[in-house]
Amino acid sequence: MRRRASILALAVTVLWIAAGSAVQAAKPPELPKVGGGGVVLNMRNFTGGPPGLAFAGFTARAIGPETADGFPARGQVQLIARFDAPDGFPYARVHGEVVCLWNHGSPAAEHAGNSDSDADVWEIRLRITNTNLALPPALDDAYVSIYIQDGGARQTDFAGERFTDAADPDCGEDGDWDLEPLIRGNVHVH
Repeated sequence: MRRRASILALAVTVLWIAAGSAVQAAKPPELPKVGGGGVVLNMRNFTGGPPGLAFAGFTARAIGPETADGFPARGQVQLIARFDAPDGFPYARVHGEVVCLWNHGSPAAEHAGNSDSDADVWEIRLRITNTNLALPPALDDAYVSIYIQDGGARQTDFAGERFTDAADPDCGEDGDWDLEPLIRGNVHVH
């Protein structure tokens, strides 16, 4: 009787381990998440004045598998740019909801801006939900992208923004990211 109970316990243990391995093997790949924030010296002051400071905070996570337009995603982004403007316009404020993430890979030299890192550049595309900027009245929804580069532990992280293609909600547009080093803060890609 004891022998039969031991054999039965051994069989249950083996089946339990096999089932756990099968579940682990069937687990879908983890979807990307990005988060962080910081301050950059914004060299591209669109007012024509001297460089200013840009502040950003963001969290975004993919909610589905990658498509031709990137990973569908959710999250929030807050951007504030402060500068000395000749017209007295002291800051730009943008809040948005994340719509997609895109991994652009390692930057080519012409797109890297000030970055010298080989780390991948990620695009976070967001739909503007609140801003003090004048948006074209024909747009029901306006979109912007921020670009981040996680330099890793104890390395410089980079960020940039692009306000072009405002009618297009899709990620993955190639172009000039013009990344600037974070002078405070950090970004994480998981």
